[in-house]
Amino acid sequence: MATNTGIRATLNSSFEAIYKESIMSFEYLGILPLYDPLYNYLTKELSCYGLINGATPGYSVSRLSGSNEVYLYEEIESGARVVGKFFRSPSKQNSNPGSANARREFLNICHLRSYGFTGYPHYVVRPLAYSHELNDLLIEEFSEGESLGSVFDNALYSGYYDRLYCTLQAIAYFLATLHNRTATSMSANPVKDRHYLGKLISTLVKNGDLSNDEVKEFSWYGDQWLKTPWLWQDVQVIIHGDATPANFLIGDGLMVTAIDLERMQHRDRVYDVGSIIGELVHYFLRASGNRFTVEPFITYFLQEYASHFPDREAAFFSITKRLPFYMGLTLLRIARNNWLSREYRVRLIEEAREILR
Repeated sequence: MATNTGIRATLNSSFEAIYKESIMSFEYLGILPLYDPLYNYLTKELSCYGLINGATPGYSVSRLSGSNEVYLYEEIESGARVVGKFFRSPSKQNSNPGSANARREFLNICHLRSYGFTGYPHYVVRPLAYSHELNDLLIEEFSEGESLGSVFDNALYSGYYDRLYCTLQAIAYFLATLHNRTATSMSANPVKDRHYLGKLISTLVKNGDLSNDEVKEFSWYGDQWLKTPWLWQDVQVIIHGDATPANFLIGDGLMVTAIDLERMQHRDRVYDVGSIIGELVHYFLRASGNRFTVEPFITYFLQEYASHFPDREAAFFSITKRLPFYMGLTLLRIARNNWLSREYRVRLIEEAREILR
């Protein structure tokens, strides 16, 4: 079977839009050949964790649809399932980014789990193994749950708004716990976020979505925000760094599992908060064309997040002062995606303009 499952990848995707088969789509590829270098490696690692017992296990292989990097491996007899992500392509054996990114994500996950994110209701997916030789392969446990994006869609297209409120409560609780547990004494430094705005602007120019006058306008907004005292008033915390609907799995009650920690870093906590709210605005805007229908959900999410601080009113005020800047970043980031229609990308840019203004 010429799947080359052990040795293929490019580093392009958000890893884990994955994990729940009833929600995510997998493409079955076949059985992992005994001669594939990955076979012995998988057997060794899964045996160490007590996941398999057979002397000659067999593994079915499925690929996340639309991805060449992420695979689901299921041991046929035991039913043990793991997910593998390849960070390096065999055509770029001498490239370093794959190795650096794979190792970074592995260490980030281990570090965050050391803060206690190992059980209900806050969980970070468990890494099982990392192999540089197998094209910088990261193996993680298979985690159950419904993607946050699926919850958004089910609310918008099937009317499951109660489920959305419960999920926003759970996500707010998770993020507040993450940020509060990892808070440092270092002051927030929004200069990096202003630089990120510059990168987004450059990409939008390359895509033909911004004129020269608009570049000047958005750059001016970024400079003015950088001058405000609000962006400098908090401390640095560990943020998820890629708080998109694909990277959170929602379980029962308040259960939240976080995946894809490659971009984890120390930044302003509102970076994550603004990402979730910006994504929520995007989902509602795309579904209804009316951004204002999302306002009750935004308010609820912010109130839930602020409720985990000693002075919830002060926290709410501080967060909402900084929120427009990070919401604007998120909408511009989403607008980079060329798979969105030109008309809709322009709409996202207009929303970002109004928010930043």
